[in-house]
This record gives sequence, structure tokens and C-alpha cells, in this order.
Amino acid sequence: MKTLAGRVFAILLLATVLIQVLSFGGVLAFSGKTMRGQMYDFLATDLAFIQRFLGGLEPEAREEWMPGLSRGYYTLELLPASRVFEDFEHPLLLPVADVVRDALATQTGVQPVLVDSDPGLVITLDATHAVLVRLPVRPPFSPPPLAVVGGYVAFVTLCVMLAAWFAVRLTTRPLGRFAAASQRLASDLDAPPLSEHGPSEVAHASRAFNAMQIALQKNLRERTRILASISHDLKTPLTRLRLRVAALSPAHERDRAEADIDAMDALVQEGLDYARSERVEEARVPSDLNAMVDTLAEQAEDLGHAVTLHGRLVAPVTCAPRAIQRALQNLVDNALKYGGEVEIELSQDDRGATIRIQDRGPGIPEALLERVFEPFYRIEDSRNRQTGGTGLGLSIARNLVHGQGGRLRLENRDDGGLAAVVFLPRCAG
Repeated sequence: MKTLAGRVFAILLLATVLIQVLSFGGVLAFSGKTMRGQMYDFLATDLAFIQRFLGGLEPEAREEWMPGLSRGYYTLELLPASRVFEDFEHPLLLPVADVVRDALATQTGVQPVLVDSDPGLVITLDATHAVLVRLPVRPPFSPPPLAVVGGYVAFVTLCVMLAAWFAVRLTTRPLGRFAAASQRLASDLDAPPLSEHGPSEVAHASRAFNAMQIALQKNLRERTRILASISHDLKTPLTRLRLRVAALSPAHERDRAEADIDAMDALVQEGLDYARSERVEEARVPSDLNAMVDTLAEQAEDLGHAVTLHGRLVAPVTCAPRAIQRALQNLVDNALKYGGEVEIELSQDDRGATIRIQDRGPGIPEALLERVFEPFYRIEDSRNRQTGGTGLGLSIARNLVHGQGGRLRLENRDDGGLAAVVFLPRCAG
């Protein structure tokens, strides 16, 4: 079993069944033998009394006493002494017969005969009568039938399992809340804090989780503020450099200096955008992604690129529209940069909407499909300064998608090229 609740439940179930079987067997093995011994002794003493009592009565008075002398475990029947009884070694009645024989032989001198036809013990009273003591074939205090044992174990197990189910549910419910809170935190640092009520261990863990969330929020705000400050402070000297470079000559030197300044400016802006992408603060509203994708395709075609659209979404998707547009723009730009032409496929089902942005480029080695999402990582010979990339476009796109509860992955196409797959759940965020 994969779930903690299932494993705990299975352990309790097996332990309960094992304990019941062992305890039940132990009781029968140790107490049953003792109780049978006591029963046999009582039976021998009782039959000795009956033999003496009936032997002291007149033969004609014996019959009326027979019903009152019968016991629940065994019954008595008065027989003529003229009947011939052959001793029989009945395997199930032999233990009780041996005890009774020894006791009667000691107390009365009478040796009963064990017969199989009725079955039971025949005790001679005198020349007139004998008494047949009918005994049940099943020994007293012997193990009950298998159906009875199974029913007992099943009933006890059911009772324990109901209590175990309640205990497991009570124990694992906080873990479920922590898992849900962790998933919300991964996409929204401003998610509501956990309740700090409950058992002391749960309350302590909740306080620690809430403290961690506050620390993450503070660290992210400080990092974004620092990057924004650096970006602002760098733009002023970059602007001065741009003005000074404009007066340089010859022209080729000026062009190279301006290109370096543009690259630095883009890097600063991309760094700031990456910091902001880790926390999507835009409100999420039902959005028409069809229109958004149409706009991206038209803009690419206006620049001379080939973009093909397949499929349509049948319903709006709840998302942060500007964040999703920025993510899709980054993915389309990436596909155009390394693939030349782009195919965009839209599909939707009960789970959510899927947008596939595909190109015909060289693709990416399977081992690097996840690593390319790392900030500033560029694949050798395909992502470098000459292409104008900063290594942050994919990182920003994934942050913007994941920040709304969506998913973004890359996969190589069977017929060549790369596909960026964006999935937005039905209720994103």
C-alpha cells in the first residue's frame, strides 16, 4: 500500500487477527485441559453417587428417579441387567471413560463398560438393572467449530478496525492538511496560514510551517526589492553610457558598444522579471486564451514568422491573464528563435486546458529537458550570447505557470523538434 493510512490500517488488521488467533488458541490449550479434567472428576464422583443411590433403591422405584438424575451434559437410561454389553474403545470417549472407570472402581468397585452403539458407559447396579450413561461424542471444553472461531475473530476484528479507522483518520488528517498547504505554498506564498489548533504536536508543526511561510514571504520581498533597486540604479549609468557611445566614432565601434549596453539592459530587466515571476500577485479571472493565442500568432506573423494554430478551447480558463500571456510569449519567442516556425495546439477536457507550442528545431537532449529551466543556464552551441538569450526566459515562463497551479514541461517531438506543454487546471490557482 502506498498511503500511510493504508499501511497503518493493514498492520493493525494483521496484528488484531494474529493476536485473536493466538489468544483464542492459548485459552483453549491451557484452560480447556484443566476444565476438562475438573469436569471428568465431577462426572466420576456424580456417577459414583448415582450408582450407590440407585443401588440402594427398590428395583421398582428406580425408573421414576431417572429423569431427575439426568444432567445437562449426560443423560441416564435404566436398562435390564440381562442385556449383554461388549466393551468398546471409543477414541473420543476414551479419556472420560478412563477417569470414570478409575473413580468408580475405587469408590464403588464397579467397572463400567464403554459401548459405542449409544454411545456411553454402562454401570451395573445389581442383578436386575444397569444404567446407560449417554455421553456426547464431543469432549467438554473442546475447541468450538471453525465457523464459530471465524465468526468470533471477524467480530472482534471488525470492532478493532472501526476504532483503528477512526484513530488512523484522526492521525493522518493533519498530514493531509500539511500536504495540501505545501502544494498551495508552492504556487502561492500568500496562501492562508494553517490553523494552529489541535494536539500539541500538530499545533507545533503548524506554527513552524506558518513561520516558514512568513520567512519565505519576507525573503522573496527583500530579494525582489534588492533586484528592483539594482535595476533602477543600473539604468541611470546605462543611459549615460548610451549617450556617450552615440558620440563615438568610427561607427562599427559605436555599434558594438551599443549592442553591449543593450545586452546589459536586457539582462537587468530579465533578472528583475525573474524575481517578480516567483510570486504571481495578479488576480485570477476567467480568461479567453483563444484570443490570447490568436494575438501572439498575429504578432509573430507580422514579423515574418510562420505560425500554425490547431484546435480551440471550448471554455474560458481561470488564470492571471498577463502572467500567462508573458509565459506563452516567452515560449513562442523561444520556439521561433531555435525552430524557425511554430505550431500551437489547443485542447481542453474536464481536468483543464493544454497548450502545446511546437517547433522544428534541433530539440534538447533528454537529460537536459529539466535543467534548461534553471536560471541563466544555456545549452552549449544553441543558447549563448550570440542568440541574444539571457537564460531566464524558460525559468520565468515556468514560474508564471506554476505560480497559478499549472504545469510546464518540455518534450522532444518524435518527428523532430521541441514541444513546450502548458497545462492549466480547470480552476487554476
